[in-house]
Amino acid sequence: MAISIYVASNVYAQISPGELTTAHANLEGMKNCTECHELGEGIDNAKCLDCHTEINSRVKSNIGYHASKEVKIKECIECHSEHHGREFKIINFSESDFDHDLTSFTLKGKHKKEKCASCHKTEFLKTPSTQNEVNKHKILSDKILSGKKTFLGLSQRCENCHIDYHDGSLGNECKNCHDADAFRPASLFDHQKTKFGLIGAHLKTDCVKCHAKTTVGEKETQKFNGLNFSSCSACHKDSHNGKFGSQCSGCHTTNSFADITNRKKINHSLTDFQLIGLHNSVDCSKCHTTAKGLKPKHSQCTNCHEDYHKGQLKKLDANIDCNECHNEHGFSPSLYTLELHSKTQFELKGSHQAVPCFRCHKSSKELVFVFTNISCVQCHQNIHEGKISAKFIPNNDCSVCHNEERWSSVTFQHSQTKFELKGKHLETECRSCHFSKVGENLFEQHFTNISSNCEDCHKDTHFGQFKVLEKTNCFKCHEFENWNPVKFLHSNARFKIDGAHLNVECGKCHKSQALPNGVFVKYKFQDINCESCHA
Repeated sequence: MAISIYVASNVYAQISPGELTTAHANLEGMKNCTECHELGEGIDNAKCLDCHTEINSRVKSNIGYHASKEVKIKECIECHSEHHGREFKIINFSESDFDHDLTSFTLKGKHKKEKCASCHKTEFLKTPSTQNEVNKHKILSDKILSGKKTFLGLSQRCENCHIDYHDGSLGNECKNCHDADAFRPASLFDHQKTKFGLIGAHLKTDCVKCHAKTTVGEKETQKFNGLNFSSCSACHKDSHNGKFGSQCSGCHTTNSFADITNRKKINHSLTDFQLIGLHNSVDCSKCHTTAKGLKPKHSQCTNCHEDYHKGQLKKLDANIDCNECHNEHGFSPSLYTLELHSKTQFELKGSHQAVPCFRCHKSSKELVFVFTNISCVQCHQNIHEGKISAKFIPNNDCSVCHNEERWSSVTFQHSQTKFELKGKHLETECRSCHFSKVGENLFEQHFTNISSNCEDCHKDTHFGQFKVLEKTNCFKCHEFENWNPVKFLHSNARFKIDGAHLNVECGKCHKSQALPNGVFVKYKFQDINCESCHA
């Protein structure tokens, strides 16, 4: 029995070198030897490939590791020997020493740094496409479907491992734009080869400005094709609202919107702001600046021009604008009329209508239009201050005496004083009595200190003949109409006229006499006896 067992065992050893690996265990037994072996000739690669069609198809398609010229010439048995036991690793190689170039997929860029398992994993494997393929390649399909490790079944297309960010909109040839170093930037992409070559400011524009990012579900994507670029307005807002047509290139370049090719071609009358007067000679850049914007505000003059009046007029009327007083032909002269001025608190009357604006509105440094005080002394000096009692000029109100027609036209009621004006005094100019010249263009005022004695203003032609206690009472003989002694009665004198004296001419008795300081008529005699006149 022992011998027979020995013989049996020895016979088996002569037939089979050892047990097959688990992967080929189903081929165990003498009747299956020819599945792999040619009788008397060893193992034929053709038999291996007849079974391993997944390898055979890749070799015939000239793709993958087994199709490389270095591997294709080898016998399968050189790398995948059998009959070494169930646990023998029939596929055995060092991942760290493996030459990936032999797979026809050379590792470049970031792919060099990835671990094998990062790409060669179940979710990236391509499962058999038909049931027939599943049945025929049961070993491979079992591995793929069961999640067991295999290096077969991977596609070399980028989308096999990577999510297509463009969702198929740009085709499936990622290498046309991207390399293996980084997805961004797309270093191989050349925008100049597209239908929209980039020039000018477009070269500096961030891609996302034109190619907006969107999210579909939980997936972010970006649109790169199908964009409308037939006109500038497809991407840019037409700040002119179509007033200049749709051909922006007629005025602008792609270097900058502010870069105008031919300013003379621009018809400014088509805009909301027509150029009138001096505006026609202003350089465009003065108004269309970066700070103000390419479409500057123009609803009010102060949008471009400094408020020369420092906001004073805005205090009077918040809606007031420069064009109420000025126009585009020049800041000066002002268009502000007397009629408009009459609507203010200070209506212009009389001589004020002829006074230039700056005489009242210009201070030492700036123009002033808002006055807290509109009394006369705001503009005019009160030359009577301290000379006339304040009771006659309450609150420095010049209108008590003067009007706006002319300064010399005085309406003061002299009857308020102790010296009422009568006769010729009513016709006399005030300054004749109240001003005296003390120098070249210098005058001295006399109001509170003026005397009411006649001889203080008038020359005493009688040379003091009628002075009593150093004062001459002219009113005994004279009125205010003229110098005639209409009130004089000889009957009230020391020498009463009667008889033949009534027919005697005054000059017979009252003769002119000459003195060193003048000639006068003698009216008052010391001696009134008859013999002083009659011999």
